[in-house]
Amino acid sequence: MCIGYAIVQLQAIWTFKSSLIPVRGTIESADIDIKTVTDRKGHKSQVSEVVFYLNESKMKFQLAENIGSGCAYDDHFEIVKGLKKSKSVTVWIKERDLNETGPEIFEIENENGYVLLDIETVKADKRPITAFLLFMGMGSIVFFFWIKYPDKFRKVFS
Repeated sequence: MCIGYAIVQLQAIWTFKSSLIPVRGTIESADIDIKTVTDRKGHKSQVSEVVFYLNESKMKFQLAENIGSGCAYDDHFEIVKGLKKSKSVTVWIKERDLNETGPEIFEIENENGYVLLDIETVKADKRPITAFLLFMGMGSIVFFFWIKYPDKFRKVFS
């Protein structure tokens, strides 16, 4: 399961701007919401969520980020501020997400070409979790075979 999710994340990391399509429009609404979420063990954390709609599209554009126990996530506030000030914006998404109600956002820029959210930032945010998941997945596979075939492992590593 770890490897499967890591492969999905790798697809996002290996996405290039040339493979994305622009969705252009004027801002219908843009809001930020900070929610407190609790996991199964009772640990609380805060999630910053930017939600915006374009007049020319039926899609709900959404960015979410776990901000931990603090309340400072200035990037989302800057994105919402930039969206509200813009006359029009271009949102870069994958073509396969064009008919989805909540597409994965890779880049946002305003009418002047000012980038509110950069593709490299989006990709960089996914790299640590992807590496961790790949490591855990590969480690689980190696551990399974080490338990199942200990003699062959001793033979290979001796």
